Parts: sequence; structure tokens; C-alpha cells
Amino acid sequence: MNKPILAIETSGALCSVCLFFSEVKHHQINSFDKMSHSKTLVKSINTLLDFSGIAPGDLDSTAVSIGPGSFTGLRIGLAVAKGIAYGANLPVIPVPSFDALALQCCDFLPDNKPIGIAIKANHDEVYFNSFTINQNSFNFTGEIRIIKQNELNNYRNDYHLVSDISTQNKTGNKLSQLPAYYVAKWANIFGTDCKSMDYDYLEPMYIKDFEVKRS
Repeated sequence: MNKPILAIETSGALCSVCLFFSEVKHHQINSFDKMSHSKTLVKSINTLLDFSGIAPGDLDSTAVSIGPGSFTGLRIGLAVAKGIAYGANLPVIPVPSFDALALQCCDFLPDNKPIGIAIKANHDEVYFNSFTINQNSFNFTGEIRIIKQNELNNYRNDYHLVSDISTQNKTGNKLSQLPAYYVAKWANIFGTDCKSMDYDYLEPMYIKDFEVKRS
């Protein structure tokens, strides 16, 4: 039996962990409790490992979404992934969140239609990038950039929007929630050359500097 990948997703509202043996065999726990990542992540991982009879030393690696996304969520996920990897002498696979989202879209959206990902950065801005699907693979058309939320109206006619901002597109809203399964799937397909034992040098992909809120 191949060693499984333990995947962690905390870049958005969903806190998700997946023990991935293959696309056919995997176990996953999702939590939608708001602001719960610090409370539920380790508990979910322990539950998943205990259920599967897997110890950290039995893993192939840990895979973790590195953003862009929630500043706090990304730091929590990466810290836990690195902690488990360090304790069991495992590599970490950093997974770009937009790549994992695009991989998820390949399973649900049609080929050759322009798709835009818009993920909330703060109260009035979003991270944005666009891509197309061709035969179950994806190709981004540019770099991730930050745009104003009100600019999304300019993209609705040209793109199928996948966004965690409230819209009339229920499919796009649902696909903006990234299960750890797709973090694991990306790591399994593309992650071999991304494995790292240099834990100190693994950092989230912030794109935008952290801003302190003032009351």
C-alpha cells in the first residue's frame, strides 16, 4: 500500500483535512464553524489518523494550501503541517490554493469556458485570476492580482465566477470552498518536485500585506 498524504486546507472559511491514499481511497473531515481553525484542525487530524490506524511516521508527506487566502488561517495550517512533518521527519508539499481550486473546477465545469477565481482579501478587495479548462487540465491566463470587489461586476459577463463573495452564482460560491481532497490531489499529481524539508523557508503566499484593523 502506498503511503498516504495528509493534506490541510485553512486558506478560507472551510477547515478541511484529508488522508489521501488515492483518488479512489481517501478520508476527509470538513468543518465550517466560523473562526474555528485553531480549535478544530489538530482535533480533526487526530480523529482522521486514529480512524485510519495511521501514525504520522506512516505518512508520505504533509501537503498544505499556502494561499492566497486568510492571513491567520494560512499561518495556522502551515504551522501544523510543518510541526507534524518535523516530528515525523517528513517533507512538506506547499500547494498554491488557486491551483487546487482550479483542479476542483476541472471536475465540475466545462472545457474552454473562461473561469475567474475571486477570493476575499479584505472587506473591499479580492484576489483574482482566470483560467481555462482543457481535457481535465487547467491553464491560468495571468498572475494573481488584487482588485476591488465592486470591479467583479465587470467580469460577470466574460467569466464563470468562482467566488466566496455572495453572488447569484450558487455553483461558483460552492466551488470557492476548497476541500483538502483537492490539495492532496494536486500534491499527488504535481507535488513530487515541490517536496521540502526546509521547514523554516516555507511561508504562505500572502500577495497582500497584513493590515491591522483599528477600532
